[in-house]
Amino acid sequence: MCSLVCMNDPSEKDYADTETGIPNTEGKASDSFIISACQAEKEKDLTMWRLYGDDAKGICIRFDVLKDKINEKGFTLAPVSYANKDGFHFELEVIKKLREFSSISGKQFVFNNWKIWKHFFKKYQFSIEQEIRLLFLPEIEGASEQAESKWFLDDRTSIYSEMKLFDVSTLDTDFPLVVNKIILGVRFPSNKDNADQINTCFLRSNIALIDQKRTEIVIPSTITDYQ
Repeated sequence: MCSLVCMNDPSEKDYADTETGIPNTEGKASDSFIISACQAEKEKDLTMWRLYGDDAKGICIRFDVLKDKINEKGFTLAPVSYANKDGFHFELEVIKKLREFSSISGKQFVFNNWKIWKHFFKKYQFSIEQEIRLLFLPEIEGASEQAESKWFLDDRTSIYSEMKLFDVSTLDTDFPLVVNKIILGVRFPSNKDNADQINTCFLRSNIALIDQKRTEIVIPSTITDYQ
């Protein structure tokens, strides 16, 4: 899971705080880790492959959700809310108005889970993603301690950032996602041969969160009209 510091939109880590005027006193963005996903129906979306699949030379991973592990151990899974095309963000505007009313009336509103939900708002320009986000906050009480921390230099942003790595080779993992399918893009090198080889690798591996009884976990993309 990647730190929010090296997202493709540099303003994302402060977007909700800035729009609402809420001071960021709930820790640094570098302490928040995410996996960005979308609805499974978008696995054949050409725009998504172009923007996020290395122009169809990459892969698409489809997950099943272990619902009993969501909202536990520091994990939250929810769809992202986007502003409209005029930049108006209804939910954030409501919070902003409540804060304005608070300053006038003297009545205080406390947003107890703001440190979680502020990470589920984005600008209109990214709305094509229809993102579903898995958030991990390691500082929350009861959060999983299974993750291994590693640091890397992001080759796109040139920002030195932390990753949280969960071991999925055991059923005892706290990680709430299970690999359902891996799709190799239409421009992935030798995608049919590589799909066969990777399936063989999985069948001979010891990855508990992959159903090794299935023979076609990895498949080549069936998109035929990619330009």
